Amino acid sequence: MDTIIYDELKRIYDEIRSNMPDSEKEEAVIKAYEIITRFQHVARKEGLLALEEECDTLDRSDNTQAYFYFLLMLMVDGTDPLLIAEIGKNRCLAMHLPAYDGLMCMMYYQAAMMIQSGKNPYVIDVYMQSMLPMSILGKLEMKDRNTSRTLSETEKPDNIQALCEDGKEIDENDHSIINQTALSLITLSDEDMQRLLRETSNNDIEIAMKALPGKARKRIFDNMSHRLALMIAEDMEYMGSVRLSDAEEGCVNIMKVLIKLVDYGEVADHDMTISKVVLDIYEHTRKSNEELKNKYRDLKNAINQIYQS
Repeated sequence: MDTIIYDELKRIYDEIRSNMPDSEKEEAVIKAYEIITRFQHVARKEGLLALEEECDTLDRSDNTQAYFYFLLMLMVDGTDPLLIAEIGKNRCLAMHLPAYDGLMCMMYYQAAMMIQSGKNPYVIDVYMQSMLPMSILGKLEMKDRNTSRTLSETEKPDNIQALCEDGKEIDENDHSIINQTALSLITLSDEDMQRLLRETSNNDIEIAMKALPGKARKRIFDNMSHRLALMIAEDMEYMGSVRLSDAEEGCVNIMKVLIKLVDYGEVADHDMTISKVVLDIYEHTRKSNEELKNKYRDLKNAINQIYQS
């Protein structure tokens, strides 16, 4: 983190700690967090240009939201990212706002930089939470728990529930990489599943889940935070259909992580013999196919040169 930004955050945190808690201001910080969550999803699903229309929802009579609007308009206009970073930092420091307002501006600044660079929404979400004082973070977590409790009364949101109830079967005699990945996932304990998910990229998880049976998807969703599960489900819906080879590659990457964790003793000991054989066959087949493609391309180029000469 930039030293100047770090020093400003330290000033803000010191000021918050030295004063009595302000419930109204704490709720305003949580609202800023929710605004950031909404904007990052719009950017992720529809692109940066879509932020211009979304900016109409911001209250520009509020200094902090006006500041976020200012940064987003620079992004939409295609201003150089490094220049936006300098302008945004200068504007934020020049305002020298009171503690809570200053914190919201710092959150908006960091969020804008991360949205522009295309950071994963989950990463942005975790980063934003890391900026919250513990008292505000506690309120946010309580709000999330209440939301999750309300959702649990009707099971899961429709899009997640539909993804978990696709009717696909898992066949123990099917040694395809997708089926073997599903078999491994449904046998993991919750603790081991969570360890695996922490070590696997969200992109690999999302792409693999497009081909995995609903039972395997459910095991994954059940071991994610409510917020991350919604993000993953939305991303899966947004990406549409994927090539089978891409889904297989996602499964391969998940299985490689799992095998590494088992070998290192970081998850419970599982017999990965069949999985390792399936991976070897898959890798060998892919390499052979790639070699055939290259030979075919070379032959085609040679034939074209003969006809052109």
